[in-house]
Amino acid sequence: MKIALTTRGYDKRGGISRYVSELAEHFALDHEVHVYTPYWRDVGNKDVIFHKVPTLPGPLVINSIPFTIQNTLRFKIFGSRYDITHINGGDSLCQDIITAHSIHKAGIEFRKNNKQLKGLGFHDLYAMVTENINYSHRNYRKIICDSNSSKQELMDFYQVPSEDIEVIPVGVNPDEFKPLDRQSLQDLRDKYKIARGDKVLLIVATEFYRKGITELIQAVNILVYKHRFGNLKLLIVGKAQVEGSRKGDAVYRILAKKLGVSKNIVFTGMVKDLNEHYNLADIFVFPTKYEAFGIPTLEAMSCGLPVINSKIGSGELITHGYDGIHFNDPNSVDEIVDKIEMLLTDENMRLKFGTNARKTAMKYSWDKIADRTMEVYKKVLNN
Repeated sequence: MKIALTTRGYDKRGGISRYVSELAEHFALDHEVHVYTPYWRDVGNKDVIFHKVPTLPGPLVINSIPFTIQNTLRFKIFGSRYDITHINGGDSLCQDIITAHSIHKAGIEFRKNNKQLKGLGFHDLYAMVTENINYSHRNYRKIICDSNSSKQELMDFYQVPSEDIEVIPVGVNPDEFKPLDRQSLQDLRDKYKIARGDKVLLIVATEFYRKGITELIQAVNILVYKHRFGNLKLLIVGKAQVEGSRKGDAVYRILAKKLGVSKNIVFTGMVKDLNEHYNLADIFVFPTKYEAFGIPTLEAMSCGLPVINSKIGSGELITHGYDGIHFNDPNSVDEIVDKIEMLLTDENMRLKFGTNARKTAMKYSWDKIADRTMEVYKKVLNN
């Protein structure tokens, strides 16, 4: 089979770029795989064939339109060379399969409803135009969504028929994200002043408002001062983006200081050794308010962490009471407190959930996700 894939960048560092690189390298074991992208690195399979898509000087957002136009023309003229053309989001307007990693129109509605939207930027407008062309006009043969919540958004916002959509989660590499010997992490524990008896909560995020960092900091305050968990630490891994009036993580540091929990909360910024940071934690907490998927949850589960997660996105992979716990309302600080306390006070439950979380994550290894995606390709070709 000849397969063409598109991505704004090919490496193992981002969400979509990781998705494309994993699929491409798995497919290239048995098929001829072509990738259209402005750049590539971290290539793990020399059989993948790359085609450089020229870009303009400047940020990625400036290159969105030329990137889409080039791929559209290429597939319109030369698409018959391939058995399957598979794009991500608005990478092209002519393709067989689209993976909808997020539904921008739904994201805009979330920001609008939460007073985070001060006006539509270029990227918002561009994404909505390409979504409308591809989804409303049925400009595809099949759509892949990362989650059932994203599938429902496609049906609600663009009236895409349910039978047109396959739900296949993003995968994880269980050899990269795995449990480690805690003694090997002593230098990292010293760096963050994590004492022997401390209990560590962890969240990995960039959009701090949407991921519920405010509520988490408020929950830590209650757990430390009202519920007497003075040895509690919250590690916030990631760098906050500018969100409306929120300029980076300053507002969250100020909140922690105001509540008197600065010593309990560590803002690590971006880190390279992500697997080691997961293994510092006792519990992964992800009270996200809106999510298309949320890769950190699956990575945490692969590291053997019990997770407390919203029900959307990757939270759909959790079986409540088996490998983690669901939030009914991630906006409720009281519920966040209660569910964290439930795991803090029950070590056997933490260990059981962590063991089961690792088993669950193994079901979503990249080879299994690639196999499921290939079944979609075959279904499309058979039809």
